[in-house]
Amino acid sequence: MRIARTVFFVIVCSRVGFSYSQDYFNPMFLGGDVASLQDLSYLAGGNTVTPGIYYLDLSIGERFVKNIQIKFAEDDDGNKKVSPCFTKSIVDIIPFNKVLKKEFELETQSLSPDACIDIAQHIPGFDYSIDLANLSLNLSIPQIYLDSVRSTLAKEADWDDGIPALITNYNINGSNSWNKHSDNYSYNYIGLSNRLNVGPWRFNGNVYWTQSRYGNKTTNDTRISNVYATRDFREIKSRLTVGQNSIGSNLFDSLPYIGATVTTADEMLPDSERGYSPPIKGVANSRSKLVIRQNGLIVYQTFVDPGPYDITDLNPVGSSGDYEVELTAADGSVSKYIIPYSTLPNLLKLGGYNYSATLGQLDIRGLDQTRFVQLSGSMGLPLQTTLYGGAQISAHYNAIGLGIAKDFGGFGAMSFDAVNSITDLGDRGNDIGQSYRILYAKSFNETGTNLQLTGYRYSTSGYYTFNEAAFKKRNKFFDPLTGEYSNNYSLAGRMKSSYQWSIAQSLGQLGQVALWGNVTSYWGGGTAKNLQVSWNKTLEKLNNLLVSISYNKYTYDGSANDLFYFYLTMPLSTGDSRRGTMYASNSFLYNKTDKSYSNSTSLYGSALDDDLNYNIYQTVNKDSRSNVTNLSANYKADMMQVNAGLSYSEPTTQINYGITGSALLHYNGFVFGREASDTAILVEAKGAEGAKINQVDKVTINKDGYALIPYSTPYHYNDVELDPVSFGNDFDIDTKILKVAPTRGAITKVVFDVRSGYNFLVLVKHNNKPILFGTMVTNTLDNSIAVADDDGTVYLSGVKDNTKYTVKLGENNICSFTINYGADFKADVVNKLDVDCL
Repeated sequence: MRIARTVFFVIVCSRVGFSYSQDYFNPMFLGGDVASLQDLSYLAGGNTVTPGIYYLDLSIGERFVKNIQIKFAEDDDGNKKVSPCFTKSIVDIIPFNKVLKKEFELETQSLSPDACIDIAQHIPGFDYSIDLANLSLNLSIPQIYLDSVRSTLAKEADWDDGIPALITNYNINGSNSWNKHSDNYSYNYIGLSNRLNVGPWRFNGNVYWTQSRYGNKTTNDTRISNVYATRDFREIKSRLTVGQNSIGSNLFDSLPYIGATVTTADEMLPDSERGYSPPIKGVANSRSKLVIRQNGLIVYQTFVDPGPYDITDLNPVGSSGDYEVELTAADGSVSKYIIPYSTLPNLLKLGGYNYSATLGQLDIRGLDQTRFVQLSGSMGLPLQTTLYGGAQISAHYNAIGLGIAKDFGGFGAMSFDAVNSITDLGDRGNDIGQSYRILYAKSFNETGTNLQLTGYRYSTSGYYTFNEAAFKKRNKFFDPLTGEYSNNYSLAGRMKSSYQWSIAQSLGQLGQVALWGNVTSYWGGGTAKNLQVSWNKTLEKLNNLLVSISYNKYTYDGSANDLFYFYLTMPLSTGDSRRGTMYASNSFLYNKTDKSYSNSTSLYGSALDDDLNYNIYQTVNKDSRSNVTNLSANYKADMMQVNAGLSYSEPTTQINYGITGSALLHYNGFVFGREASDTAILVEAKGAEGAKINQVDKVTINKDGYALIPYSTPYHYNDVELDPVSFGNDFDIDTKILKVAPTRGAITKVVFDVRSGYNFLVLVKHNNKPILFGTMVTNTLDNSIAVADDDGTVYLSGVKDNTKYTVKLGENNICSFTINYGADFKADVVNKLDVDCL
């Protein structure tokens, strides 16, 4: 019997052919009337979208790549599977590593621009997901196939030089004073900061006018300054500046000049290529999660495959604070180790570099316009070392300097540099001197101590900076004791040595204490000492009362100032900005040297959704005649910022005012806005008057369809969003968020496609029956498409009066209807309507 059962089982199994399974969508879940359903084959195939063209945000994990237009098409195998078509233009913007980029370049050479590329053939584990609610397409790509550069920097192809435009920031302010014991005094100021943008060029120039009136005497002064032009050179990540400017370096003091400079523009580089951070190296025994923390916060996280790893794309965070590296293996085991981290401004990563080259002449009033050349550069070398140097060359002055900086790990970071100068003194011959400097930085996480830029400089008597040499040529020196220029050959005002320190120490629950000091001695006599000690603590149990105490001592050749300062502030409001915020503060300043003191009590805060800031304070001094009562307010309007104040003391009453804003001239007219930074965004949304810009409070689309966002981040993606709550009933916008990446100084323009008209929820019937679920309804005016829901209702936005729509009932069967509402139509946010499709 057992043998018979076995034979039967073998015969049955030998007759079994291949079997298939397929996901099946049961249409009965949508209701009993299956005949009312349009073609559900795409839904049954497991798709989240139907064939068509979509505008989506392309992302990889949490990393946004770009807004794209992408086509979704049905696969050729007839299984109703809908897939995205990754064309060459889309593949090019995905941050693949160099190996994959070469593979795709070879594959796409012979393909047409519209051809679809199968990314999964090149990348095991590639996948994607679609979120239509957020209009996003997210790619899943293993980290090993991606470019290792971590940055929020936008793709260079997306950098926008902006539109031709002329923008002016204006600042108008003034004051009037009435004094019981002297003549009245008034002061007025108008400053215009202008910039003309043409392509990548930025032409800048400032004009200001001042007027002062004392009694019957009036003085006017008008000046033009800071006239210069700049432009980027993307290929070498550099910037050219021509005109009036100032230039400095790691080795030399800042110089005002007229001329031309080419210098690296670090803001064009990825975050991970700027500054310095130590390499993170190790070996993973299995696929592991790598987490790097600094001061308890995660600053980097990724997955690494078995074998050695070398993390070189860590973005610098702060100037110190050791890195804690945590490696979690596939079996759950965790290993940790510490990488000491301290840095200085001179330090660069391996392979990093910067440079600057200037040709010009000094631009210091009262001095000769000496022509000069200045060169400087830095290079990141192996062993966490950076070499830097520079030179200044002119007819009467030459200097050359060289320095080295190194990260010593647990010992901290240190740099040393030296500058040699030769100054032509005419018939007195040449003065030759040197200046030496050492800097040090270190944090001690165990004790909560942080030392920053502790340094020492020594200059010999024959050493001159370029500025000092220029003053000496005109027999002038700046004396820090008098604050004036003296006409003699003495050594007053020239630094002999200087050392400074900055120490911050956390006291845990007792707050934080900081110590800062500087001692400078001068050739020819004189020593300046400045010491400051401070302590601050927030008392949570006393309604977040902040207490700060500091002591400052400044001495110079026998003259001294000993200042004690005590400050506290406490919130009086709930913190809800809609209701306004209010704080009370008190500060007390005592000068031990002359036994004087002053005490200021203030009530300050904001109101009107933080648009209005106010401050009411009174200062009481040792000399009661100098007691002051002050009221001031600042209001941020849509197109400007206004401030005003009133000050009263026993002999003097003063009022002051101020208005700041900007005016932008472009091809289509003027736009007025708040004072703009050097990089701004012009928003065009014709027909959307009153719509709010989410990025800036109180900025709305004006009657001409424009608004100015007064600031943006250069070379990074900036979201521009219209607040949908602020839309009127008579318009709608398909894409309410756009992304732009302006270059430095650009006025970038974004255009929203506003559909004028009303929104309707329309029940469409054909032969007295609702149209089928999934039926497409097309606007014959702009070819926009809507899809019917399960009861035959479609949502139509931006409907103009007398608009015709066509309905596809079948393969060769269509009908149409028209929506008429007339000029006196009183619209709701969404208007309901029943129509017959004929």
